[in-house]
Amino acid sequence: MKRISYILVSRNDNYNGDSVGRCVNTVNHACEIIAKNNVVDQSEVVLVDWCSRSGSLRESISSRLVPEAKGLLKIVTVPPEVADRHQGDSPFSEVHAMNVGFRNMEGKHFARIDQDTLIGQRFMDWFYHEYEVKDYGWSWPRAAFCSRRNLSEDQSHHSVFRDYIYDQQLSRKVDICHEHNHYSRLMPNGEVFPFYGGAVGVMMVDRECYLEHKGFNEKLVYMNSMDTEFLNRIAAKEDIYNLCLSIDADFYHQNHDRSEGASNDTTQPHAQQEGERKTNDLDIRNKMIDNPNPDNWGLLDEDLEITIV
Repeated sequence: MKRISYILVSRNDNYNGDSVGRCVNTVNHACEIIAKNNVVDQSEVVLVDWCSRSGSLRESISSRLVPEAKGLLKIVTVPPEVADRHQGDSPFSEVHAMNVGFRNMEGKHFARIDQDTLIGQRFMDWFYHEYEVKDYGWSWPRAAFCSRRNLSEDQSHHSVFRDYIYDQQLSRKVDICHEHNHYSRLMPNGEVFPFYGGAVGVMMVDRECYLEHKGFNEKLVYMNSMDTEFLNRIAAKEDIYNLCLSIDADFYHQNHDRSEGASNDTTQPHAQQEGERKTNDLDIRNKMIDNPNPDNWGLLDEDLEITIV
């Protein structure tokens, strides 16, 4: 069994600009940093192609992959006719796609990163040389969360972003996304911003923990808050490791247009620009709800195409 599976979900389209280009950057960088750290045997990258309607994502990116991707990258393709049976009127059900990634991974740890977010060196050092390796006299939590930093347009350029990621001084100059959550702030009005409530850098869940909680709630097929809801369920029963401050938000989101993002709804703290996508009810962030997933969650009964690059 691998120690970790990095799960990305995407599709072949032009969502908010060059979505495929950002995905290629993320996949290539993940494979490169894994190889650079000599942990290929412990790792895999799983890319779920969800509902591509203009040719598969695998076909679109195959000629653009770095040599390090060979043997490291697994692509799971969920065609439109399958995706549409599960996502209803949502254009992209992340919860289904991430559960598909889990069902088809080999790792002990599920590590969800956005398809346009880049892994940093501090995380690599922590996961492969500290997490479940060093004994501090207590048991390591089975789930962990780290927030992210937002690269500017200039910092996101293909020829530049590695400089920011690998340089420990430059990396800390990249703006932190959702600082209130990153610092787990308690506001004067009594509002609490939990560290796992902001934009995701990485969300890690142990395989057995993921199974016990039946994964992401597949009723939440719209945009936003599904990570927080899942972590709320875990937090009600056990500790979640605050990785944000431990590695100083060592994940880096590539800059892009947000005109096709969440609707400009003032009740959605992550929707700061006009968009069109429907969002999950904000209330799910602040209360416990049951996960009604059936036993075959994660499209367990579907016959999906799996390609090892």
